[in-house]
Amino acid sequence: MHNGPKKKHHGEEGESPIGFIMFGDLMSQLLCFFILLFVMATSAASKADGSDYSDLISQFSSSFKSAMERTKNEPKPVKKEETKKEKLVEAVKKMLIEERLESNVDLIVEDKRIRLIFSQPVLFYSGDAVLKPDFEKMLMPIANIIKTIPNNIVVEGHTDNVPIHTDKYESNWVLSFHRAYSVVSFFTANMSIDPKRISVMGYGEYRPRFQNDTEPHRNMNRRIEINIMTDANSEPNKIEEKVKNEVKKG
Repeated sequence: MHNGPKKKHHGEEGESPIGFIMFGDLMSQLLCFFILLFVMATSAASKADGSDYSDLISQFSSSFKSAMERTKNEPKPVKKEETKKEKLVEAVKKMLIEERLESNVDLIVEDKRIRLIFSQPVLFYSGDAVLKPDFEKMLMPIANIIKTIPNNIVVEGHTDNVPIHTDKYESNWVLSFHRAYSVVSFFTANMSIDPKRISVMGYGEYRPRFQNDTEPHRNMNRRIEINIMTDANSEPNKIEEKVKNEVKKG
């Protein structure tokens, strides 16, 4: 059985609306050109009225040449290259899948940072800032990615709004800072991440993700956020420089 040539689908990679427009314009010009040749050929044998086609040919040739030049100089569609940030996000997503951390880590991509959010149950025991051994295992693949990039890192500690006052931690604010510091200490002491690249923030209960109205919400508000900074103006050293400059001005 003879199979006819397969038709090429318009959805194939490499084609674009710009390419169709350029192709259509070129075909229109060629069609007009061959119609003109046909008219000239059929009327060359007998010119009853002695009409001169030279002006018409010259005008059409000029128009055709201009169209060809426009087609030649038309910028070719360029496939968008992945930015460094997009590549980093994909690497983090791949790592979370390979390490089976998707259920324990929320990945949020913002303009100036990539946020990795760990909720309290997998991090620390209640009222304590010592890392659980399982949490250290979760931090290791994240640290391995951080070591391969130059981005600054900000580790944030957050709590719920249930008051705390113990011999070790006099408030949620203090507790949140020490929890974030435990993560930073693990990164710098155990994973050899440069301390100059990393900062610690303790926010206590003052930046909740959800209302503290249910136990599940409070669990999610008790969290650690590891922020990979992607905007130079929002990196800790840049912010510190701005603060110093403002102090000097004052």
